[in-house]
Amino acid sequence: MIYQQNTNQCIPPLLNSSGNRFMIAVKWLLITLFFMPACFAQSSFDKTMIAAENGVVESQYKLALMYFNGDKTTRNYKEALFWNTKAAAQNSNKAKYHLGLMHHDGLGTDQSYEKAIEWYTAPARNGLVQAQFNLAYIYDDVNGDLEDTSEAIYWYKKSAQQGDSDAQFNLAHIYDDVNGGFKDTAEAIYWYRKAAEQGDADAQLYLAFIYDDVNEDFEDTFEAIYWYKKAAQQGDSDAQFNLAHIYNDVNGGFKDTSAAIYWYKKAAEEGDVGAQFNLALIYDDVNGGFKDKSAAIYWYKKAAEQGDVAAQFNLALIYEDVDGGFENTSEAIYWYKKSAEQGDVDAQFNLALIYDDVDGGFENTFEAIYWYKKAAEQGDADAQFNLALIYEDVNGGLEDISEATYWYKKAAEQGGDDAI
Repeated sequence: MIYQQNTNQCIPPLLNSSGNRFMIAVKWLLITLFFMPACFAQSSFDKTMIAAENGVVESQYKLALMYFNGDKTTRNYKEALFWNTKAAAQNSNKAKYHLGLMHHDGLGTDQSYEKAIEWYTAPARNGLVQAQFNLAYIYDDVNGDLEDTSEAIYWYKKSAQQGDSDAQFNLAHIYDDVNGGFKDTAEAIYWYRKAAEQGDADAQLYLAFIYDDVNEDFEDTFEAIYWYKKAAQQGDSDAQFNLAHIYNDVNGGFKDTSAAIYWYKKAAEEGDVGAQFNLALIYDDVNGGFKDKSAAIYWYKKAAEQGDVAAQFNLALIYEDVDGGFENTSEAIYWYKKSAEQGDVDAQFNLALIYDDVDGGFENTFEAIYWYKKAAEQGDADAQFNLALIYEDVNGGLEDISEATYWYKKAAEQGGDDAI
C-alpha cells in the first residue's frame, strides 16, 4: 500500500496581533469618598453629633462620613444618607457628591441613576472633578436608559481639563470609536496623549494602537514603539505582545529578534497565549539564528495547554520528528489529537497517518479511518486518497469498493493524479 504524506506539515505563520486584541471597555474611576482629615478623626463622635444636631454643616458631613465608614461608630448607610441630606440642604458640595455616590451604588437607599445625576450635577457644575467624571460615566453607559454621548463628552471634557486621566482616557475612547457617531482620531490622539503623559497604561496602549494602524492617516511606527514601550514597561501584556510583533516583523523596518524575544517572553510569562506561541516559533525556526528546541517545546506546551490549536499541532510535529532528538510518538499522538479534536485538518491527517503505519507500533486501522474521514470531510485530498486505499485493500479486512470509489472520486475532483 502506498501512502501519501501530507505536504502541509509546515509551521504556521506568525499570529497577527491587529484587530482582536483591543479591550473595548470604559474604564471606571474608583469611587473615592472625602475621608475625614486627621483633625476630624480626633473629634469625638458625641461632639460631632451635638454640632451636627445644632446645624453645623461641616459636622453634619463629618457625621455622615463616620456612619459611612464605621469610624467611631457602627457602619450605618441609612444614617450616612440622613446626615448627608442634612448637609446637602445647606449647600455642601461634598455632601451632594456623597449622596450621588450612595444613589449610584444603592447604599442606604434604592439604586437610582436618575437620583445620582440630580446629586452629582451641582458639585459637577461647581468644578468637583469626581462628580464631573461620574456624571459623564452614567451618560456614557451604552446599556443604560440615560445614555447621552453629547452629555458624556461635555462632562468628561470638564473633568479632563482639570487633569483627570480617567476622564481623558474615556473622552479619547469616545472619539476613537468608529461606531459611536463621534469619531475624531485627532481628538482621540490629543486626549489619549494627555492621559498617557500622566502614566496611564491603557491610554499609552490605545495611543500606540492608532500609530500602529497601517490603515490610519496617523500611522507612525516610531510613535507606536514609543507608547507600546511605555505601556509594556508597566506590565501591559497587550503592549508587550504588539511591541514584540513590530520587532519580529521582517518587512517592517524594525526587525530585532532579540528585542522580540524579550517582549514576547514578558507577555508569555503573564499567560498571553499568542506571545507563548510566537516565542516558540522563533525558537523553532531552524534559520532564524535562535533555534532552541527545548525552549520551543516549553512555550508551545504553555500555549497548547491553553487550547491553542497551532501550538498543539507544532508540538506534535516536534515529538513526531525522528531526527529532531525529541521523538515521542505517544506525546505526538496526544497533541495531534488535541488539535484534531478542535478541527485542525492537518492534525487529523497526521494522526491518521500514525495509526495507519503498520511499522510504527501504534497501528489501529479503525482510528486511522476515523481521523482520515474527519480530514477527508473537510476536503483534504490526501486523506480522501488514503481512506480510499484502506477501503480498496482486499487484505485489510475492511474492504468496501463502494466507499473506496467514493473517496477516490472526491480526491480526483481536487486534482489528485493518483486517485484518477
